[in-house]
Amino acid sequence: MPAALAQVLRRDDVLMSHYRSHGYYLAKGAPLDAMVAEFYGKETGSNSGIAGSMELGRARHNFYSGAIVAGSLFIPFGAAFAQNTADFDDISVSIVGDGYSTRASPTRCSNLVALHHLPM
Repeated sequence: MPAALAQVLRRDDVLMSHYRSHGYYLAKGAPLDAMVAEFYGKETGSNSGIAGSMELGRARHNFYSGAIVAGSLFIPFGAAFAQNTADFDDISVSIVGDGYSTRASPTRCSNLVALHHLPM
């Protein structure tokens, strides 16, 4: 899936992944050397070496990830709401794992996306 997204996502589009996010990070065009530096806790890492592999992110590429189950729904939802309100042409993408569907929040989030016609 990351390879397919790399073909269609633009730099201003928001992508939020779960904690297995390395391919998605690269799909957004973020630099490999900063990702590896993050793994080793180096200051030159994508998050200055403080987030590590499970919370990988790169704000200037609009890429975020997290280890909370279904947590990757809410940042893109907020971004999509802002994009819709500001009438931007950007989209927001949420990558979720199989464990998210046992929570009530995905249903609520999906309903709000549909209700407000959000670009998510």
